[in-house]
Amino acid sequence: MKTVICLLAALGLACGCRRPVPTTSPASELALAAKDQFEHGNYREAEKLYMEALATSPSDVNALANLGVVYYTTGKFKLAEESLKKAIAIAPQDDFSHCTLGIVHYTQGKFDDAMNELTKALAINPKNATAHHYLGVVASQKGWQEPAQKELQTATSLDPNYGDSLRDPRRNMPLGDFLTPLEKSRLKVPTGKYQPLTPPAPERVPR
Repeated sequence: MKTVICLLAALGLACGCRRPVPTTSPASELALAAKDQFEHGNYREAEKLYMEALATSPSDVNALANLGVVYYTTGKFKLAEESLKKAIAIAPQDDFSHCTLGIVHYTQGKFDDAMNELTKALAINPKNATAHHYLGVVASQKGWQEPAQKELQTATSLDPNYGDSLRDPRRNMPLGDFLTPLEKSRLKVPTGKYQPLTPPAPERVPR
């Protein structure tokens, strides 16, 4: 079973850049350099560069969210929460920040808080595969296997890379592969608990 951060991709928590590269500015150059350092595993340098970018542009939502991803990845969960909450305060409709905060909560075993943030992410963007995936994992941890299965299936339909999340935790093989057609028609969700795939990594460039 695999573990993560919506980073991590999947904060990851996992995805490609979703926003176009903006006109060059000191803050954007620092943020892009930070993202590059993160992708090469240089987390301390990535953290430093995101901090420098925020010193130049304190309200940069992407830099705040991605700094939260860096903190999450290095196990600094309290700092990750603080950075992501700042991003959400500035941009309440940013599904990436809500999703990533949900993953941070999940990792700490705060399942109710995780479910709350992941649900908010999906209310903003119903096609957020990472949020569906982690909502399914959280539901599984709470013993809600049928809702878990539904969310995991939705995540896979939106992003086939989440296909491994549909493995039966007891048999370590895709659900359905060991069933006859009749059994498939009567499929019951397994009682084991699903584990998340790798969380999302910083995936956005500053605006």
